[in-house]
Amino acid sequence: MLDSLRDIQRFGFDTTVLPLDPPPAPVREKFYLALFEAIKKEEISLTLEVERYHLPTREFLRKFHDLPGKNSWITLSPGSHKEEIRRKNGLNRYSNSELEECLKMMDEEGVNSLVYFWAGQPFETEKDLKEMGGYMRHLRNKFKRVRCRASMIEIEPASPMSSYPEHYGVMPQRRSFMDYYQYHGQAGRNPFLEMGYERVGCPSQTKTKTLFCRHLCTRFDRRWASPLVRKTLCNVAAGMWKSGMFGFLDRMGRAACHSRVPLAAPPTGETNRIPS
Repeated sequence: MLDSLRDIQRFGFDTTVLPLDPPPAPVREKFYLALFEAIKKEEISLTLEVERYHLPTREFLRKFHDLPGKNSWITLSPGSHKEEIRRKNGLNRYSNSELEECLKMMDEEGVNSLVYFWAGQPFETEKDLKEMGGYMRHLRNKFKRVRCRASMIEIEPASPMSSYPEHYGVMPQRRSFMDYYQYHGQAGRNPFLEMGYERVGCPSQTKTKTLFCRHLCTRFDRRWASPLVRKTLCNVAAGMWKSGMFGFLDRMGRAACHSRVPLAAPPTGETNRIPS
């Protein structure tokens, strides 16, 4: 981990994500605290996004706050605002009150946070999606260092929904390897707006996309954009995505960045390691 972070910084990047949360809990905290100490000692100044599936402790937050990187943040993913939906989908790792107590603690320790929600989960209703948007606004109004984001959740091969669709009341549109291969080979497909399945007794995929755009999308801030302006901007962004413009701009940016950052020589000497 430390070698990788050092390489990322050496090649000119300024931000990276740590999408880890190794179980069990004692090992999880010990791993992170040791890693943070090593990052601080090595003076690795990357901006970090640390994804936590379980809530961090206050000691974790204090060590995270003291890292050299600026504007780092912790991402929490409850999935749904409704604890019942989380329980039915096996995602109820903490209650809403525990989540809000953690966000309060982050405010107190000066740590930025991102709370991620998903639309299109089994067992959710149209009312649930509307209420989720209200809960996101509630969190943004209550805590000064929190951001909220939502996306559509996409079916994945070998996932519980894919392996046991009848248990979750879903009808997958992709079942074989070739189904996934052909879908992801199509230009302009956005996996953050495609579920790949329908749900029994729940809003359809098309209806869910509409509800997502109306109540959950935070791409264009509602405080300054009218519904017509938001719809226009979303249509322009969708057109750019389907035409390949975003990919073209990404390739141009990567080429420009590569031309400015010279390749560094590989490090010499013994590799530094985190003590066990």
